Amino acid sequence: MLENLDEVIEQYRDAIYLLLRHYIQLKRPILLQSDLWDELHQFCRCTPTASELGKKPFNRFIELTQEAAVEAPWIYFAVRPRLARWIYLRFHIDINRCISIRIFIRLSKSLHL
Repeated sequence: MLENLDEVIEQYRDAIYLLLRHYIQLKRPILLQSDLWDELHQFCRCTPTASELGKKPFNRFIELTQEAAVEAPWIYFAVRPRLARWIYLRFHIDINRCISIRIFIRLSKSLHL
């Protein structure tokens, strides 16, 4: 799924942008997988232009995400695509990139304080 994440982001750029803004507007520094999942479905129900996000490959990305750390305007995702395999991504509206575990842990610890 993560192999085609760039394609999914490109295809649903506007809806994903709105969802990321929604996550930021929650004003919660840490979002657990259940929070991300619940908010995605709530967002899709309330935002007609984003309803397809809940049905398309992007929901698999959210399903695989264990937690997200929010430090506006960035959102950092800890994704576990399979057992003993972690990928860390950060999003800034229309930029996504992999980051090191060191960066994710440092940010996550700073937000838990």
